[in-house]
Amino acid sequence: PMLYSLNDEREMGQVYVAQYINALGSKLLSPSTHPEVWDYCNTICTALKEQFKPLSRYDWRVAIVDSEEVSISSAPGGFIVLTAGLLKELKNEAELAGLIAYEMALVWRRIHILVHYEVMTRPTNKKAFLRLIKDSLNDKKANAALFKSMKNKGPKAMDILLRGHIGNMRHIEADRIACELMVRVGYRPKEYQSALKRLTVKGKWKFR
Repeated sequence: PMLYSLNDEREMGQVYVAQYINALGSKLLSPSTHPEVWDYCNTICTALKEQFKPLSRYDWRVAIVDSEEVSISSAPGGFIVLTAGLLKELKNEAELAGLIAYEMALVWRRIHILVHYEVMTRPTNKKAFLRLIKDSLNDKKANAALFKSMKNKGPKAMDILLRGHIGNMRHIEADRIACELMVRVGYRPKEYQSALKRLTVKGKWKFR
């Protein structure tokens, strides 16, 4: 069930992206002075989106942060953010496509929001929170209350997301979807898998 409107997701995503950039201690790479980098990343994202109709729910946007950290992340609403440092570490387009596809899978499967649920659901208020979720399915007022409750605690949820606290099964599912999207476009999933292994062994990841 869709507990949030697309506008709700975008609003949450904008907050998450701002916090992500702040956590990196940097700012966006200027699209006016580096248009080729922005166009390149967004062209890859568009090619992936066109291979799977449900992804068209979002107006996908890839932004590049002017940071030497090696990092990529995503946020509700179709936002993907990666660093200039990551681009320097990648060997080919297929590696980048795989990483972008993985983040798209997280957004499409609404993993960020599920993690947000887990952050919000403490033993002391679990029953009340679950009841609010259930009520929100058929009640716009309850839906608005749920969104406000989660948004108010956004910084804590994002703090956890930035540290990569996504369950292994969710990682596996996102990886599977990423590989399928790559094959549909014509990329080799092996390139993506090699990039993950190389960056992990080198201890390059800041967040994932």
